[in-house]
Amino acid sequence: MKSYQEAVDYLFKRLPMFQRSGGAAYKSGLGNAWALSEALGAPQNKFKSIHIAGTNGKGSTSHILAACLQSLGLKVGLYTSPHLRSFTERMRINGQPISQDKVLTYVNHFQPIIEQMDASFFEVTTFMAFQYFADEQVDIAVVETGMGGRLDTTNVIDPLACIITNIGSDHAQFLGDTPQKIAREKAGIIKPSRPVYIGKLQEETVDVFRSTAEIKNAPIKWAQDCITIDGNSDCWELTTDRLKFKFTPDLKGPHQLENYRSALSLLCSEPIFTPMNLERLKHGLENVAVLSGLRGRWQKLGSHPTIIADTGHNEEAIKLNMAHLPKAEIKHFVLGFVTDKDVKKMIALFPREGAWFYFCTPQVPRGMSISQIADITAELKLNASFHPSVTDAYLTAKSKANTQDLIYVGGSTFVVAEIDEINDANVALSY
Repeated sequence: MKSYQEAVDYLFKRLPMFQRSGGAAYKSGLGNAWALSEALGAPQNKFKSIHIAGTNGKGSTSHILAACLQSLGLKVGLYTSPHLRSFTERMRINGQPISQDKVLTYVNHFQPIIEQMDASFFEVTTFMAFQYFADEQVDIAVVETGMGGRLDTTNVIDPLACIITNIGSDHAQFLGDTPQKIAREKAGIIKPSRPVYIGKLQEETVDVFRSTAEIKNAPIKWAQDCITIDGNSDCWELTTDRLKFKFTPDLKGPHQLENYRSALSLLCSEPIFTPMNLERLKHGLENVAVLSGLRGRWQKLGSHPTIIADTGHNEEAIKLNMAHLPKAEIKHFVLGFVTDKDVKKMIALFPREGAWFYFCTPQVPRGMSISQIADITAELKLNASFHPSVTDAYLTAKSKANTQDLIYVGGSTFVVAEIDEINDANVALSY
């Protein structure tokens, strides 16, 4: 391949990609991951790492942790998925995406291996990130799991520590239909003798995490026992058994306090960086979006009307977002979904009084068609219109909204990704 575009097209067309194709791309097992590791000389063992899993919040937690470690003076790799606008967003060093030239080099290098095995898009891109971090000799990499944990491709790393943010019902068809079953899959990232931090105390999953940690002889801590964060959205006070200071978070959205607490429970407990420079740590906490490149989480795209975009795409995330919507007499919801979600339950979480809905289909193969959405919403009696594209729905909402109204864009990561202002806005706000 001679160009970046050729290389990315090859990856998208040659390899099954879960975010685009759904279950057809899901591979239950680590056979390919270990085969890739052997073929490439185990690049994941050539750098230190931190592993992060969870149903919601793991992306923001990963970015918070990466921003803080970077601010503390480390060269930090960050691997997350999916991307919003560019494939290069998936792997970053100190907030900067991998260059297109390096993507081309790695795809050409990987091509013979890809052709030899039935690898998935996620398996290949995960090892591309590992190779990149190894080649660039990062001090540490923050690695976010894809879907689960136990059988996730990223689970070939041997991290210094792990974080599991919380347990929700997303991807139940693959991970299990109860909180306990899903927790067992997420708990699969716990490694022997490596500490694990649980971001949210949930009674139904406590025993799962505790028993897995006991079997692995892994120290286990709940974030709420390690750290206290109090205050309003403008100023928080952090307290641990060793530290106490105030900071102003740049991530303002719902549930974000929990994500900060998840990241800081590990950062303030493990000797990853010694001595801890509090001013540098505060700088990281207050500049997560700028330092890490976080986009699309409760991101404010405009004022008068207020426009917020958020990639939350399951019931737990939508419920939290709706509980924290800014006050507005009229609300405009630009929404699209993918076909493996319980869309009826998700739509039921949106307010109806004073609400207008603009439904659309994101441009991915598993995007739910507007005819399907129309069938699902028919009995809900919404003030709704249906649009052939995200852009059309978004522009229509903007044309109808008054200066005091609110426009919310979401329902799917892929809807948010199609909004041009995502890369233009200066501040990413939340989870």
